[in-house]
Amino acid sequence: MKSFKIILTVTCSFFIQTALAQTPTGAEMLGLNNVPTAELANVTAPIIGSLLFNPTDQNVYMYTTAGWTTINNANDLDGDTTNELNTTVVLNGTNLETTDAGGTITTNLASLTSTVTPVVTTGNTIATHTSGTTTTNITESNTSLVQNATSATGEITYTNESGIANTAQVIAAETDNQIEVGANGGAYLGPTVYTGTFIISGEGTTTVTGIPFQPSQVTFVANANVESLDIDSDNAVGDNARGISNSFGTMNGFARNTNGTLVQQSMYSGGHGNSINDNSRYASSSNCIGVRYGDQNGSSLGKIEGAFNAFTPDGFTIAVNYTNGVITVNSTTATVNVQPGDVNNESLLVMYTAYK
Repeated sequence: MKSFKIILTVTCSFFIQTALAQTPTGAEMLGLNNVPTAELANVTAPIIGSLLFNPTDQNVYMYTTAGWTTINNANDLDGDTTNELNTTVVLNGTNLETTDAGGTITTNLASLTSTVTPVVTTGNTIATHTSGTTTTNITESNTSLVQNATSATGEITYTNESGIANTAQVIAAETDNQIEVGANGGAYLGPTVYTGTFIISGEGTTTVTGIPFQPSQVTFVANANVESLDIDSDNAVGDNARGISNSFGTMNGFARNTNGTLVQQSMYSGGHGNSINDNSRYASSSNCIGVRYGDQNGSSLGKIEGAFNAFTPDGFTIAVNYTNGVITVNSTTATVNVQPGDVNNESLLVMYTAYK
């Protein structure tokens, strides 16, 4: 009997899958041994160049002649700790000194120079510039700002770098300007209105002072037979007296200086306590004060007039004139007796308002 040997050939096909430009999985990536800090010293016989990952500080370590050193936080990856540590750069005088663990390198900068040419050569030194061995002063230009506080306008003078002066006025120069230069040189406006009194008691010049400025105009008011600052009575002669003591009336007046031109005016209107058959009236453009005492018929018992003279630094002056009356009644009875010169025994209280 013949025997047959059957040989079966099995062909195995191996398929190798190749992926082009395919992101690798974690299993396909190269991984480093994880060694925590506490175990670094336990690594047995590491060789120079060995790598590991320290999960404690999340750094990659390489073994060098200095031991395990972090790659991403190393002082020096070449393992030589003497060529780059503690680098400093210091300017010492004219020398630039570069220092590291390997020593100090000195670079002489003395040959480096710069030039400063001052435009202003006089004035206050505000800085200096040194180049090599040469020092240049930096000066500021000289200017000045001066005020003349004694002048009426308080002028301020500015002198520039070229010596050219420019002047500005603090106060306008108009003569009717009420603003003046103050004690500190600034514009000052003091009191501009002032009220007061004075008493006329006879002919001559009446001088008023004490006003806190030089006035430019003044107004007046007075009443016949009001002769003092404090009075509270009748005519002090008797009822139905026919003379000047029983005359009454009100006077108003003013004086004004406008650009050197004096203007004045007064007016009066009154009556008599005995009876009023007629009134007494008066107006004058030559006087700032005028009182015409009248009797019951309006006839003049005498006048007190004041012509304005001038304004002074703290007041004014008035030329006062008395004029006799035109009525004569001779009697030994005081309430009947009337004489032309009775007005010379009269005084007059005047109230005024002065304006700067």
